[in-house]
Amino acid sequence: MTTNTPPCHLLDTLHQQVLGQRRHLGELIRTRGTTRLRDWCTSLCTPWSQPLPTSDSLFDTVYGHTARLLGSKTASRLTSHLEHSPHVLTANHHGLDCYAQTLQGTLLFALARFHQDAQISSCFPVLACGNVSLNNLTYPQGIVLARKIKTPSGRNVSRWVPAKIPVFPRRQQHALASKLAAYTPAMLHKARSLALSTSLGLLPSEQQAVLHLLDHVYPQALDHACFSDQCTAINARAWHSMFSRDLAAIFPQPVYLELETICTRLAMADLTSTKSLLHTLLFDPCVRRELMHALDGAVGCWSLEKLNDLGASSISVHNQRAGTLFFWTVDHKGCKMPMNLVKTGSTHQLVPLRTTPQTRGEKWTPAGIMHALEHHRILPSLFTCYTLLALVRGIVCHGGIYQTEYLPAMQAGVSRALRRTGHAQQADHADTVRTNALCAGHNLAMAHYADGTMVPAGRIEFMAGGGITPRHLEQMANLTLEQASLASLPETFAPFLPARWQSHAGYGELTHLVYQRLQDKLPCFAIS
Repeated sequence: MTTNTPPCHLLDTLHQQVLGQRRHLGELIRTRGTTRLRDWCTSLCTPWSQPLPTSDSLFDTVYGHTARLLGSKTASRLTSHLEHSPHVLTANHHGLDCYAQTLQGTLLFALARFHQDAQISSCFPVLACGNVSLNNLTYPQGIVLARKIKTPSGRNVSRWVPAKIPVFPRRQQHALASKLAAYTPAMLHKARSLALSTSLGLLPSEQQAVLHLLDHVYPQALDHACFSDQCTAINARAWHSMFSRDLAAIFPQPVYLELETICTRLAMADLTSTKSLLHTLLFDPCVRRELMHALDGAVGCWSLEKLNDLGASSISVHNQRAGTLFFWTVDHKGCKMPMNLVKTGSTHQLVPLRTTPQTRGEKWTPAGIMHALEHHRILPSLFTCYTLLALVRGIVCHGGIYQTEYLPAMQAGVSRALRRTGHAQQADHADTVRTNALCAGHNLAMAHYADGTMVPAGRIEFMAGGGITPRHLEQMANLTLEQASLASLPETFAPFLPARWQSHAGYGELTHLVYQRLQDKLPCFAIS
């Protein structure tokens, strides 16, 4: 690839390389690429084709959890949304949603509801994964900016990374967001001091946005008992601070709930019935055997060989890509540990790999698993969560470019295991669910700095740039799917590009090429 290629041809060539590697995305752009987002996103909130009975545990679970954290009014509105429409956003990680890629997906999901019937427009569910470490890309550890800064990385080496203001200390960076105690006033004070220092070089408008969050958003959740609950509260509080005043009062609001918390309650409800799909998959020996082999090595599932190796070696589990069998557990530091089924005589146990004084094996019975879930000793894996939501209940889980490939693979594995063991009716039901719903990853807006640097805009950039206005929403709605996808080349699609374009220089060049192509269409927020 050479830079002598005309910019428009270069962008198109790189885009085609990405589309060739992501099957569902490529199909979407080929068939709907010229469709404007205002028209395409109506598919994000269509009504149920086969509604769940209102007695399903999903509705009580969502209502109870939301009412406890945000009040009965919000809980009623959210439950009403789910009763009317099966669509939920599952691309996010639990934490204050600042990361451009996930935040813009949430914005697109909200935009769909902005033009819909008021019955479902006021709020919508975001089931955010809490089974992630604090220092992952979305940075639940604190506040992440889109602008990259140069930092030392080893002897005479430096790298460009997003500017970050940690709330939790470094020693907890590998802990799961779902397993952390609440942040404290002392943590917020330390984060505030960092934001005011010159070490990060925050621009005045960036600093003002960060201080607003630390002074007026984070403190509102100090009374909650754990970080997971705090995340729901601070995301609700922070959402409308990204919008102009006239828009903030009427724009739909996401309700962020932890995916594993919701699915823990669903699993406990489903395991009480021997006829439920979850019970069949886990406790019918023939089905379970077929399922374990059907999804062996699949993304979001497990590797039987690596799980068995971990059980017999002293290698750190953090360096393995073993996945886990149906559930995770955590060690005394709050870091996740994989689990495997081990046969002991005529029974099985779900055991952690490697054991510590804080971990234990669990009886592989419905009652044993329900008891472990209830006492927070285990948490459902990605496979188990998506089984409970999508394959059991028909929820359309809108994710990013990875989910649109691994969720259909999970669906196919479940269907195969059921059919091979004589459960055709359950397989037929699982096959009807839509599992390729793509939402996160489209780039809808850029941030522009005085030095010419450009990046996809996240929460801080929307706030620092004066807030999203009706005019900005109109521009976003008029983007085509192909344009929004093309604008995602520098960030979302970077892992699928040649190494030359994954460097800091390549990133900068790509963002400028994108802006040259779309500058009259793509909203841009000036940061100073």
